[in-house]
Amino acid sequence: MKISLILVCIAACLMLLGVQAMADFGIWIQVNPNNTTSVANPYYSADDSGYSGIWTWPFNYHGAVFVSDSDTKYHENCPMLTTTITGLDPTHIYAVTVDYLDYSKQGLACGIQAGLAGSPLTLCTAATGTLESTYDGSVDLYYQVVGQISGVSSFALNVDDTPAQGLRTYYQGLEYKDLGEAPVPEPSALLSLLGGVAGTFGYSLRRRK
Repeated sequence: MKISLILVCIAACLMLLGVQAMADFGIWIQVNPNNTTSVANPYYSADDSGYSGIWTWPFNYHGAVFVSDSDTKYHENCPMLTTTITGLDPTHIYAVTVDYLDYSKQGLACGIQAGLAGSPLTLCTAATGTLESTYDGSVDLYYQVVGQISGVSSFALNVDDTPAQGLRTYYQGLEYKDLGEAPVPEPSALLSLLGGVAGTFGYSLRRRK
């Protein structure tokens, strides 16, 4: 009984920190103001019933979710969010996904824009993502791969709402999966590459003479 209680407490603490165990794709991160920020201030409110252009958080539905009423009814345009993750192994490659809710079965079109920092944002919808699970028979959780990273110990995912598309945005989290060590070029391959560069440089010099 005591062991079960301890395990429950540990799980609750992990949820509060925004970290869960390995999901189907990889390590799932629950977004919250501790790991997700914006250049705008304030950028979220617990009650945004006035649709003032900031995210609603927490929207509690199977975890706390950032919500923007950017659909055609409310036309909200919230600032871009950035979720930062640390603790990666720079020698490994990671695939990154964005997780988002979709209420299409309730007649509400949804979508989200997401991309790794330094890359363009991609529109993610039920049509482009992969269905991960369904809540209460009518709310779907999707994930979509946004890219791969390597050679870094941290990364940032940029997320934005979709007022131009008239879709409501529900940002639940992200996942990242360790794909293993990044390939290291063999010494012979490096020598061949250096030889090729030297040969090209020498040929260029001869032509100039």
